[in-house]
Amino acid sequence: MIADLSLIDAPADMRRQFEEKYNRTPFAFEHHLATHELLQLPRLADLIQHLNAFPGQVYYDLGSDARVGRGWDQSGQHAADPEDLIRSMETAGAWMILKSAQTHPAYSEFLEACLGELHNLSGRDMHRETDNHIMSIIVTSPGKVTPYHIDGEANYLFQIRGSKTVYVFDGRDRSVLTDDELEGFWAGDLNAAKYKESTQPGAYSFDLQPGRAIHVPVNFPHWVRNGPDVSISVSMNFSFRDKRIPDLYRANYTLRRLGLHPTPPGQSKVADAAKLAIYWLRSVIRRRHVA
Repeated sequence: MIADLSLIDAPADMRRQFEEKYNRTPFAFEHHLATHELLQLPRLADLIQHLNAFPGQVYYDLGSDARVGRGWDQSGQHAADPEDLIRSMETAGAWMILKSAQTHPAYSEFLEACLGELHNLSGRDMHRETDNHIMSIIVTSPGKVTPYHIDGEANYLFQIRGSKTVYVFDGRDRSVLTDDELEGFWAGDLNAAKYKESTQPGAYSFDLQPGRAIHVPVNFPHWVRNGPDVSISVSMNFSFRDKRIPDLYRANYTLRRLGLHPTPPGQSKVADAAKLAIYWLRSVIRRRHVA
């Protein structure tokens, strides 16, 4: 039963890791979800039927392009039927993500129980500090590469079946992830973060097997190479209620395109406050105009 769910065995040193590294540094831990019935292929085929009622919630990438820095295909043009595809992942050369699984009641209950336990271990108040809880299930063909990218949410990634190697880069290092890239991302460009081969030696490397998981902080770049078998992973994501940093990057994006040279977030409290006030006022005016 979900009420009795225990994600991990957390001795004192592991609890300290959750508390100290939460949304600061990637780290690995053990979990007990690999045999959960909701995460097996037959139930995922049923989940696809549910998600097909919500346009855009089943995304898949076909083909043999294994370049780490190729970015996402945002065309939305796919030739395969997703229910057939998920049953033929051994040979399909595909990467499939079932987005917003939490729109299904069973997965919603499961997600909230998991995130609740994770935040208890981290010593955080999940309901006060976070919102936008999302569960995505990733099914990957053997050898497939997930391209280098960043996410706007913090992430716990659980390996359920198969294996993969995940490379995570320090999103606080501006030689890895520039302010221009962050501005572009928060303004809506999912491919704004650019892979730099010179930064690869400094990446964290995690070998995930069933029963292993990692935590990836917000805006920490990462890419993935799948192992020799079909992989199933579960990504549990959440945003923070405090939107100041994303809004500052959006404000800077606009100012830069006006020919100005805004300071990065955190360098000037006065400048940050002024930019936020103008950005929020502009957002309110836009919403009223649309309404």
